Amino acid sequence: MKKIMLSTAVFFLSLFLFPKLVYAEQLIIIKKATNQLAFYEDGILVETLPVATGRTSDLTPEGQFKIIKMYRNMPYYKKNIPGGDPRNPLGDRWMGLNVPGTGGFTYGIHGTNAEYTIGSHASSGCVRMRNNDVRRLYSRVEVGADVIITNTSATFDQIAANKGFILPQKEEHYETITLTKVIQTYSAPSKYAYDMGMIQPQKVQVVEKQGKWLHARIHDLDVWFKTTDYSFGNLTNYTILFTTDQSLPLFLSPNEESPVIKDITSYYLLSNQQINGWYHVQYSSFVDGWVHPTSSIHVRLSNAPSFSTTLFSKYL
Repeated sequence: MKKIMLSTAVFFLSLFLFPKLVYAEQLIIIKKATNQLAFYEDGILVETLPVATGRTSDLTPEGQFKIIKMYRNMPYYKKNIPGGDPRNPLGDRWMGLNVPGTGGFTYGIHGTNAEYTIGSHASSGCVRMRNNDVRRLYSRVEVGADVIITNTSATFDQIAANKGFILPQKEEHYETITLTKVIQTYSAPSKYAYDMGMIQPQKVQVVEKQGKWLHARIHDLDVWFKTTDYSFGNLTNYTILFTTDQSLPLFLSPNEESPVIKDITSYYLLSNQQINGWYHVQYSSFVDGWVHPTSSIHVRLSNAPSFSTTLFSKYL
């Protein structure tokens, strides 16, 4: 009995000492001590911006929250000032936080009609930003983004790590992959970096990775991209007709990290593209994806040299 009680105590203590690791899809950290805001996406720091926080340390709540409300031209109800009015102290963007008991309407990150206060402790509790800055942040952030507000002197990365957020570092990663769709590339591991253009399906040499981002050299250009639309080996374009008597998962891309679009139940399926044992199928006019190579399928017809006539003739 004592061993069970001790194990239980250790388990609950570990929840406090070792927070669960979470991938930082979108994370905002606000440091009241320095009146700065950091925005992370995909676990990578995108930018740091000046803000204004509460006039006294108790006015701006500290803790971990989420953005639950997003409004353009939020009215200032306290003084009946309509949204969009130049007198409105909220500016023209509002990102409301789920501070307990407020519903996202009391505390938020917003613009201002007094930009000269940015960088100081001047607000009644909200986080003020320069209007151009908050418009840019608003266009990037989604409802559900994590927000940490703290008064610590630690670095932004340290704050994120202490709260259990994963911030991937750049690491050497050499492999040759085959892109299976046209993808967008950038000059750095961020979709807000310089646009380096689109690249067609082809083999590329990856030299580095950072989280979900891959760094490759293509035609003497260094580019970054984030995609699951790749596999290994050669992309082939054979016509293969197969059947299945089971429900098959249809993957978005031909690799294990790709999400499943849906389960498909069609008896006859036609593939016109293959790679590394994966079959690309057009399930409907609007849905296409990849069938996993371990799926239970029966080839009925094929012009691929790897499928002999004796393999599928017995099914015809």
